[in-house]
This record gives sequence, structure tokens and C-alpha cells, in this order.
Amino acid sequence: MYYFDNMAATPLDPRILERMTPYMLEYQHCANHAASHQAATAIRLMIESAKSDILRSLNTENDVVIFTSGATEAINLAIRGCAYAYRKQKSHIITFATEHSVTLDCVDILRNEGFLIDVLPVCPDGSIDFDLLESTITPDTLMISAAHVNNEIGIIHDLLELSRLTREYGVLLHIDAAQSIGKINLDLSRVEADLVSLSAHKAHGPKGIGALLMRSKYQRRLQPILMGPSTYNNYRPGTLPVPLIVGMAHAYTLATEELAQSLQQIDHLFDYFLHHLPTSCVWHGSLRARVKNNINISLPDHVDVGACQMLRDQFTLSSSSSCSQKQTSHVLDALNVPVAQQKRCLRIGISQHTPIDHCKDLVDAISGLCLA
Repeated sequence: MYYFDNMAATPLDPRILERMTPYMLEYQHCANHAASHQAATAIRLMIESAKSDILRSLNTENDVVIFTSGATEAINLAIRGCAYAYRKQKSHIITFATEHSVTLDCVDILRNEGFLIDVLPVCPDGSIDFDLLESTITPDTLMISAAHVNNEIGIIHDLLELSRLTREYGVLLHIDAAQSIGKINLDLSRVEADLVSLSAHKAHGPKGIGALLMRSKYQRRLQPILMGPSTYNNYRPGTLPVPLIVGMAHAYTLATEELAQSLQQIDHLFDYFLHHLPTSCVWHGSLRARVKNNINISLPDHVDVGACQMLRDQFTLSSSSSCSQKQTSHVLDALNVPVAQQKRCLRIGISQHTPIDHCKDLVDAISGLCLA
């Protein structure tokens, strides 16, 4: 089967499933972490070990790790939880038109609740206009929220410049790093971010698990957004999904240990698309500052829209974010891509496990449509 939707979800690595299995099947590993017996103590120690593995993969330590159901919940907790905690001090939040839909939904909710929101346009290639950003910051600015890697066009935002600006103006920085792990080195020792949201299933880990990092050296506040008894920390209620936590930690460890090898393979696949796709295809997003897991193109106007959809079905690829409920992409809207062109858009997501023969078959199929 062809699979080119790795920006939406990656297949679970069998090595990760093997690591998770005992925590799903074996009595000695199935205890509730909040219980008072010895088996629960062992589970709590395992959770602490998993947290350490995740932090180590990001080159940081001692940060607070809040496990969530995924990056969507983590982003909600970062943006809304932080806004509610600090609303008496500041009420202005800045984000960007190309952010993930959950980020834009969160700031829409906050706008309706009286917060001041600026959703800034981006440059034509999808990058941040830092002059515009700096001019938008006011004494009332609480937070800037930005994705490290865009999920639709793969562009990499400049975290060091974001860090510099936020520290200079005393503004909190939330980084959506759901797409970073396994695609690019994310070294948090060099990034002055206050909050970092993470996901497992973008890096060959299990679905249903993510995390929010609170950088310990800044000692920030969060207001919980979910109600219920908290059995592990004060930020997120409920029983922790131990097998998923084990899987996420192992996914991050493998992604970090194997990053150089993975990037070498991905570079090879990306270069094949770059040099063999028809020149009539239009690339979206910067070719210089992007993860090479992502190829976002639109086919020429004469290609039938129905044929494009048949191609998506055959090769399991998408036209935009799988989280979007719209017929068009707000990311491509922000890049001023016409709606008619968006209907012929292909978001091709590759991984280090994508066979080169599958890439050749997809390029041949695209070429056939473009030349028809």
C-alpha cells in the first residue's frame, strides 16, 4: 500500500509497540499510578523515567512534563491555561495566520472572552515577518504562540529570533513542536521558550498521547482547563495512559538517536521529488527553510480536480491538514493561493521508511496528469 500522509500521522514503529505491549497485557505492569501499593510505585518510577527520556531527547532537564491526549490538548492548555492564569496582568496574545487550526480556534475563544488577539499575516513563503511582529508587541502582550514546523507547508520558523524577541520584551513564548521530533533537531537548551507542546504520532509513536512542557527555570503559571480529580499533577486530571507514555518516550528516544540517519534518507527522497516532479507543478512554502518530509505542490490548471482526488486516494495523501473542516486550506489562503489552485493541491508527507519505488510511482502518476 502507498502511504504519503506522514505529516498527518506516521505508522507505529514495531519496536515501540514491543516496548508498550507489557504495559497493556501483563498484570505486574497494569497498575494505576495513583494506587498505594508497590506495583503502583514501580509505575510511577517508570513514568518519571519516561519523562526523563523525553526531556533528554530535547536536550533539556527538570522541566515539568504534563502528559495530555495529544498536541491538541497540549496547545489548549498552553494558550488558554496561560491566558486565564495571567489575565489580570496582561491580555494580548499574538499568533500567525498559518498556525495549526487548534491554535487559531483557541485564540478565537479567547477573543470572544475579551482578550486582545492579533493573528499576523506571514511573508509570501510562509515565514514570519519579524519586523511586523516586533511592531505588534505592546506592554500588554502576554504571549506569542508559533509552530516550529508548519504541518501543511513544512516551513521551519526561526526559534532563536522568536526567543530573542520574547525575552527582550518580557513576553511568554509557546512553541507548537508537534511536527518537530524526528524531522529536525529541537535543542531546547538554546530556545528560550516557556511552553512547548508535543505529540507522539508524528514520530512513529502511538496516537492519543502528547505532552506540554513547562520550562522549569521560568516557573510559569497555568490554570487547568479540564475539571476532575488530579492524581499526578495539578494541571491535568485523570489516570495516566501508561502504555502510551512508554511508547511516546521510546519514540522520542529512537527519533533522536536515529535522526542523522533518517535525515539522510529523507534528503534522498526529497531530492528525487525536487528534480523529477514536472516543472509545471507549483511548490508552496519556502524551499530553503522547510523540513524535507514535506512536499506541498499544486498541479497545473488543466488537470481535472476529480483526477487529483483519485490520486490522493490511490497514494494516501492529502490536500491540506487532516484537522481542517474547510474545503480550502487556511495556510494556503494565508499564502494567497487561489481556491481553484488549492483544489489541485497535494501535500506529500514522506518519512525515512517511505520506499523510493513508491516515490517514483507517485512522481510518474503526477507527471501523467500534468502531461495529459
